[in-house]
Amino acid sequence: EITRTLVHTPRGDLTEVFRMVWVSEYDVEATPVEYLIKSESDLDLLIEFQPHACDIDTSNIGSARRALGDRGITAPWAQGMFNFATYYYRNLEFVVTDALLNPEFYQRMMEHFLERNTRVCAQYIDAGADVISYAGNAASGKMVSEAFFCEHIMPYEKRLVDYIQGRGAHVLYHNCGYAGNLFGAYRDLGLHAYESLTPPPYGDTILEHALRELGPDMVLSGGLDQIDFLKTARPDEVRARVEAIMDIVKPRGSFILAATDYFFEQTPYENLMAFAEAGLEHGSL
Repeated sequence: EITRTLVHTPRGDLTEVFRMVWVSEYDVEATPVEYLIKSESDLDLLIEFQPHACDIDTSNIGSARRALGDRGITAPWAQGMFNFATYYYRNLEFVVTDALLNPEFYQRMMEHFLERNTRVCAQYIDAGADVISYAGNAASGKMVSEAFFCEHIMPYEKRLVDYIQGRGAHVLYHNCGYAGNLFGAYRDLGLHAYESLTPPPYGDTILEHALRELGPDMVLSGGLDQIDFLKTARPDEVRARVEAIMDIVKPRGSFILAATDYFFEQTPYENLMAFAEAGLEHGSL
């Protein structure tokens, strides 16, 4: 499915082409293939004419908060600063080169989106969100170095993270792929929690390395591959893998057993039950 959008302004037009591709019965990939910001003049139009970040419907967050009471947490999804720019407005490769070759343009763009993204997160918190599930996977360790992250990305991520956590909510920072070379930067972000500890071949995280690099003041979540292992293993193999993970993390604590991303279609029900039951059994101190 292709959606083409043309925005008329008194000073020129903006165009976007958005594509949705169903990769399986229940899973869709949705992304722009032509982004709104293709030039500096496009950013000028956006800054001048884009309406202020509007009020959004957060009634489902409030309803969930009231229904859960003390039995659980609400953790709506939000894009981090770098994700916000690269998912919605400008091609990822261009944003990376903007930071190096046109820093003034890059700064104007990121400041514009920081104001808008802060407004979104504020509404989530006002509605009762305990945690903001904060997407940071666009700036993966395969795309950028730690030095690049610290110089060009962290200043904007840090301001949003500090705002969220300063409001009393927690940030659960999400990178479901390559992250090992960014652990030092994640420490400096002051995150309350991090996921997804993705092992090879879909990431580069070795659990023992993550436990050493990310101190016990940061809650860690993830550790079990759901792309291949959870779909193809036997229930007894799932239980054994969970037991092995829990044996490694128990001395540290501050750990949430989870998959390295969302459960995939056609994951056997027996494996999901084995995952949950083994977590309850071996998660006790």
